[in-house]
Amino acid sequence: MRLLDYLKSRKFLNILGTIVVIFITFLTTWGFIEVLFWFLPFDINSSYRLLFAVILTAFMYYYRKPLIKFYYKADSIVKYLIAFVLVLLFFVPVLYIIASSFKDINELFSSTPSFFPKNFTIDIYIDALERGDFLRYIWNSFFVAVLSTILAVIINTMSGYALAKFKFKGATIIMMIILSTIMLPLEVIMVPIFGVLRFFGLYNTLAALIIPAAATPTGIFLMRQYLLTIPDEIIQSARIDGAGEWRIFVSIILPNAKPAIATLAIFSFMWRWNDYVWPLIAISSPDKFTLQRAFALFQGEFGTDYSSILAMSAISMIPMLIIFLIFQRSFVQGTVNSGMKGWNYCEDTGFK
Repeated sequence: MRLLDYLKSRKFLNILGTIVVIFITFLTTWGFIEVLFWFLPFDINSSYRLLFAVILTAFMYYYRKPLIKFYYKADSIVKYLIAFVLVLLFFVPVLYIIASSFKDINELFSSTPSFFPKNFTIDIYIDALERGDFLRYIWNSFFVAVLSTILAVIINTMSGYALAKFKFKGATIIMMIILSTIMLPLEVIMVPIFGVLRFFGLYNTLAALIIPAAATPTGIFLMRQYLLTIPDEIIQSARIDGAGEWRIFVSIILPNAKPAIATLAIFSFMWRWNDYVWPLIAISSPDKFTLQRAFALFQGEFGTDYSSILAMSAISMIPMLIIFLIFQRSFVQGTVNSGMKGWNYCEDTGFK
C-alpha cells in the first residue's frame, strides 16, 4: 500500500516529469551537437560528442534557475536569438532532406558529404514520379487522411463530451481503460484488427485504413480535458431553456471546442498521412497504395533508392506544412488549454 500511495503522490509525478524533461533536453542537446559538427572543419569521436552532450545537459539542469532568470531578464534581441537557434535546430533535419533530394546518387554517398547540393538537379523528382502512379498514391493518402480526420473529430469529440459532462457510474474506470490502451503498441493489436477486417471483407480496401483510426485514446483524452474547461452552468442553462443534447452539442460544445478540434484534426491528419506499417499490411493492390506505402517501391532486392525516397519524402511534407500553417494558432491554444486541465484527471482518479 505504501508503494501504491507513493506512486499516486504528486512527488512521484514531479520526479517522473523531471526525468522526462532531462531526457528530452539531453536528446535536443545531443542533436544540436551532432548538427554543429556538420559545419565544423574538424570532427571528434562519437563517444566524446555523446559525453559532451551529457555534461552540457547536466550543466543546464544544475544552473536551470539562473538560466531561466537570465532568459526573462534578457532583452528581446537575446530572446529572439535563442528562439532562432531552437528553430534552426529543429528545422535543420527538414532542410537537409530537402537539400539532399536535389543531389545525384554519387554526391549523396560521397566520402566528403556537403549540406547543400553542389550539382543541383531535379532529375531525381522526375524519375521518382515516373516510377509509379504517384498522383494516384497522393490522392489515396489525401482521401484516407481527410476522411479519417473527419470521423476521428466527430467520434472523439462525442466521446470526450460524454466523459467530461455526463456524470454516471464507471466514468472514471472507462477513462482509465481507454488511457491504458495507449500502452498497447500497434504490433500487439495488429493481428486481431487484421482478422476483423478479413471477417468483414474490408481487406485491401481504403476502408481498412479509415475505420480502425476512427477513434483513438489520445483523441478522446484530449477532447475530454479541453471540454472540462467549458463551465457546466452554460450547459445547464441551455437545458433549462429546453435545448436537447444534440442542440447543446452542436450549438455550444462544438463552437467552444474549436481550438481542441483543430489540434485533434492536425494530429489525426498527420498520423494517417505518415502511416506506413498499417497500409503495408492492409493494402496489397498497387492502385490502392498510399504515398507512404508506395515508398516500398524504391526498395529493391539488391538495394534501396535513397535519392528517390528523399525526393518523395520532401513532397510528402508539403500537405502537413500547409495544414499546420493554417491551424497553427488554434493548435497552440488547444494544446495549452488541454494541458492546463491535465491535473483534473489526476484529482478525479486519486492521483493527488
